[in-house]
Amino acid sequence: MLHGRDRLDQGIRGHYAAERIPIEGLGDVYSSAEDAEGTVWLELGTERVGRVTFPNGRPAFSFFGKQDGLADGWIGVFQLSGKAHCISSSHQNAAV
Repeated sequence: MLHGRDRLDQGIRGHYAAERIPIEGLGDVYSSAEDAEGTVWLELGTERVGRVTFPNGRPAFSFFGKQDGLADGWIGVFQLSGKAHCISSSHQNAAV
């Protein structure tokens, strides 16, 4: 599990290494899913998901919540056929 001071860093040949630095707003990461474009989606718990992209090989973080249209409750992330999906504890499913 990653914590608020952890960061994923995409290294040589597509492998990842953890580097501890502060990421404001990250909190605990319960699960993750990588889509076909290499974007990593983070399961952050109740009404929150994170997105990690790698412009210029460095991670860039974005966070999404209820204000962005996520449903109430726990938001889970998973990958299916190259697409990342979110599902809420209220059973609403959406591709991201």
